[in-house]
Amino acid sequence: MRGEMERGEMKLSKRILNKRISLILSVGLILLIFSTAVKALAVSSSYIYAKRIVENLYTGGAKYPPITSMMMNYLLKAADDPFKLKARNEDEVPDAFQGKIFYKSPHYLRMDMEFLSGPFQGERLIYLLNGQNLLIFKEGYPNPIKIDADPHYPLTPYLPFYGFMKYEENIRYKPFLVAEGVYKGFDVWIISIIDSKEIVEKARLYVDKKTYVPVRMILPPKKDRPKMEYIYRGFLVLDDGRPFPSKVLIYVYGDKGRFLDKVFIFKSVIVNQEIPDSIFETPIKPFLPPSPPPVTPPIPPRMR
Repeated sequence: MRGEMERGEMKLSKRILNKRISLILSVGLILLIFSTAVKALAVSSSYIYAKRIVENLYTGGAKYPPITSMMMNYLLKAADDPFKLKARNEDEVPDAFQGKIFYKSPHYLRMDMEFLSGPFQGERLIYLLNGQNLLIFKEGYPNPIKIDADPHYPLTPYLPFYGFMKYEENIRYKPFLVAEGVYKGFDVWIISIIDSKEIVEKARLYVDKKTYVPVRMILPPKKDRPKMEYIYRGFLVLDDGRPFPSKVLIYVYGDKGRFLDKVFIFKSVIVNQEIPDSIFETPIKPFLPPSPPPVTPPIPPRMR
């Protein structure tokens, strides 16, 4: 009798233990699902928030309309070899080009460049992106000196903006808000630009919360180039009231430190004014051989 009671108690204890284990596993599974859902929601919120910030760059948070066209007069200072020059400030970098820049949504870009130094001083080039081709022309020549496929740059850090050049396949580059903080006196959002196909960070963007203007961008190193840093400063106030950088300082990182590679200085900036499509048309003209001179038939002897 006593043995049966003990066996009954043991069975009851096992059932209770099994129920407790089942309950613990159920609670653990619920917590895991909840934790995963919370993380997914946080990632989704980070993307949605960052996407809204990027879409409102240079709009003051929708205070001004988005920029769909741009005309600039610029000066470009550039080092042939930044690690040899070791420039720490823009005055140490020589002038290289000056000219005009034209941008038109979604992916049209033209840069007119005049050499300011070196063996080609005074010569002019035209650089065109039109969504299909990258073309470089030399002034006075009817045909391009270079024709490549448009590389469909997802980032245009050389110009003072990110995300303007829009190509369909570049939806794979996703912005995520990763932090907030202070940079050089600016309260900033820090946004990571992720290549969702390769799952790598392509850039890290610092955006001023007050103006929605970038103040810094970092590009991680690649096989063909070192780490690069873009500092946006010297803000202008455009005709419509929006703030805009007047220069971009471009640094490269090496074993011996950070040195200036290029400095873009924007002397004037006009946005959202009509730009004719002809500005972005290639100046290629088909070669037509000159027409031969007309042949005068000889006069018959009897008519002389």
